[in-house]
Amino acid sequence: MYIDECGTDDVASCHLLPHRHLALTGVVVAVDHMREKGAPWLQRLKDKHFPHVDPDGPPIVLHRSDFVAAKKEFHTLSDEARMASFIADLMLYLTAVEHCVMTVVLDKEAMLHKAYWSNKEPYHYCAEVLAEKFVQYLERRNGVGDVFAESRQHRKNNALAAAFRGVCEAGTRYVSDPARFAERLNTFEIKFRDKKDNVAGLQIADIYAKPSFDRVMFERDRTHERKPLSAAIGELLYEKKYDRSAGTGARMGYGMKYLP
Repeated sequence: MYIDECGTDDVASCHLLPHRHLALTGVVVAVDHMREKGAPWLQRLKDKHFPHVDPDGPPIVLHRSDFVAAKKEFHTLSDEARMASFIADLMLYLTAVEHCVMTVVLDKEAMLHKAYWSNKEPYHYCAEVLAEKFVQYLERRNGVGDVFAESRQHRKNNALAAAFRGVCEAGTRYVSDPARFAERLNTFEIKFRDKKDNVAGLQIADIYAKPSFDRVMFERDRTHERKPLSAAIGELLYEKKYDRSAGTGARMGYGMKYLP
């Protein structure tokens, strides 16, 4: 599972609407599928749309906020036709890659008023719920897995790693037996990777982070504003990629989670 966030873990300004929520999105994909198809397909997409990038230089890494704004190495997307062509191919790529998505959205302002949320850090709390859902997902499919995250500050990496390890060793509310974590996770250590490492799974997670947050919010409030690309990706997630109940097809509580 590759994870990325939308929003920040700051609670000092969470009373302000733009800073109220933190969302953590996990993209679950089979290693063999990513190695044989997901990563090569993504490279071909980049080669097609960004041939100007020096092949002997640093690899181009998809970052949603940059390519949407046609910034940096994505400057050619300032041309409307090129942008449309790139987005069309990107949507085909996301559709073709076999993966499952889970997003946890936390209302930080509301959680501050919950007695049971003492001594919690927002990012760690979302990661705990996401880890819980990942283990449940692996149990349903009799699989095992690892967790990857984009490296942040060294101090934050260490804190998250320690919190994640603690969750796996102690269990959670809905996965209370630590043996279940031990059976389904290859290691209790999060594997951190830098953006420059060009990890395909982390780039998919980055592309999904904001649209998936928007889709969870839209599910709760149909007046929630979404930009066209975010809405298109959100509907792709809802129709094809979110984890869901095998019996009812419900996404909320499976691929979509809102806290509290």
